[in-house]
Amino acid sequence: HIGNPLDTLSIQKYRIIYQKFPLQNHLGRRSIGPKSDEAQAMAESAAADLERIYPMPNSTFLTVLNALAAVQFQNGNLDASAATLERVNQLLLGPLKRQPGRDSLLSNLASIRLRQFRLDEALALNTEALALSTADYGAEHSETAMVLRARGQILARMERFPEAEKNLLHAQQIFVA
Repeated sequence: HIGNPLDTLSIQKYRIIYQKFPLQNHLGRRSIGPKSDEAQAMAESAAADLERIYPMPNSTFLTVLNALAAVQFQNGNLDASAATLERVNQLLLGPLKRQPGRDSLLSNLASIRLRQFRLDEALALNTEALALSTADYGAEHSETAMVLRARGQILARMERFPEAEKNLLHAQQIFVA
């Protein structure tokens, strides 16, 4: 499929999304900047193109779906963003049951559930993300610290303040070190 014009077009659309709509940091993750229906339409189009091209998902398709979820989130479409991330999660689970970057995906999904006040779901997703991040990067890595910080925010919203403080302080220690 290398050199397929549709694949090239989809990749160009994906690049345009990031050129036209600057990246900003959201909870330590990359996401699209200002609200934009144009960016969302472009990401949806690129994802649809890639889905037609490849019978099995590839990394470009998953990257475009992640970009789509970021745009949906920035546009305030939390349900759509969560559905897109859940789809990516199911694709990542595949036959290997584990893929790199899944910790970030679960952490982002937990952040959406937190904003939707679905706190038990947010904590469960964050717990899985923390286990994966710790296994992939180690307990004292900045990726793990971002998950710990998000965990502290979830626990604080649940009014579990001693646990929240412990996680937030641990994350801060990692960032400062």
